Amino acid sequence: MNSTARALAQASFSKEEGWSHLLSRRLLLGLILTGIVSLSAFGVVYIKDSNRRTFIEVQQLEQERDHLHVEWGQLLLEESSFSTARIQDLAQQKLGMQVPAVRQIMMVNNTQSSLLLGEAASRRAKGVYS
Repeated sequence: MNSTARALAQASFSKEEGWSHLLSRRLLLGLILTGIVSLSAFGVVYIKDSNRRTFIEVQQLEQERDHLHVEWGQLLLEESSFSTARIQDLAQQKLGMQVPAVRQIMMVNNTQSSLLLGEAASRRAKGVYS
């Protein structure tokens, strides 16, 4: 009986050892999978936060771009008005030119313009400038 009892004890010990080994493998696998899922969840949260911050930065940069575009347009208008006014001032001061009165302005049609251009070209050829 002693040998039978010992055989049964060894058989039950090896079954318990097998179950504990299987249980420890399942526990280890569960812990590994839990860790992977947790890391994946943290990765999703990090990426979403990063995308949100990037989107906010893009919105701010687009607003700044729009503001700079408007400012550039205003500066171009200011530059053109200054250059026109400066040219007019120089023409009046240095060259003695004046803006003609309405009665001094004459409309020229195409046939008159070609005649005037031909007359001006012949004057230039003769060296006469008026």
